[in-house]
Amino acid sequence: MQMTATPLGMRRLALMTAAFLLATFSAARAQVVIVPPNPQIGSSNPVTAEPPVPRPHTKPCVVQLFKNLEFADFNTKPFSYTPPAACPGPWAKVVFTADFTVTAGRQFDRTAAFYLGHANIYYGTTAEPRAALSPSWHVERDVTDLTPIFKADQTGEANIGNFVGVYNGVTYNGIIYANAALEFYPASWQDGPAVTPDIVVPVNGSRRRCWHAQYNCRPDHAGAKLADEC
Repeated sequence: MQMTATPLGMRRLALMTAAFLLATFSAARAQVVIVPPNPQIGSSNPVTAEPPVPRPHTKPCVVQLFKNLEFADFNTKPFSYTPPAACPGPWAKVVFTADFTVTAGRQFDRTAAFYLGHANIYYGTTAEPRAALSPSWHVERDVTDLTPIFKADQTGEANIGNFVGVYNGVTYNGIIYANAALEFYPASWQDGPAVTPDIVVPVNGSRRRCWHAQYNCRPDHAGAKLADEC
């Protein structure tokens, strides 16, 4: 007996196929895996010997800088920042946090450098994966000294140059994903306003004349003129 598909049956089949493909794509799409706050015995994830940054008693406003940002090339990834409207300041402390995941496979460790308003807010190194290991880890940093940068809208850059492809017959397929955020803790009677600089002059910006820790500007161009040179 020969079966003939009806238009309704074909439509249902198309919808089921589309739903299956969407579910498969969503499941296959890698993202940052958040690790537990305390190191787990037997875990292969990287840990740091440094204690977590102490937090004030107040509830923070969290500004997400980027989420599940993919690093699979050497292009700079731009992001934007707006000060938290619910926490206008003064702030007792500002904490930078980031979470990373590298997909299982082969990959070198990579240098990670994040900038906001051309000021460095994070500098570190990523972990290397293995064929059956996708490492995830958490980092944080007290960035209260950069408070003047955080008072106005800024543009930022995330730099993790990461080669994905085949080189000399070797396949490098570990892709890096990252989340980053800033936590703003309002001042209170228990935790007063932090003592911070009046101005921050970035010298670690990502433009060519001021790359990483190199200071290539003439001394007479310091201060207000430095932004034009770097």
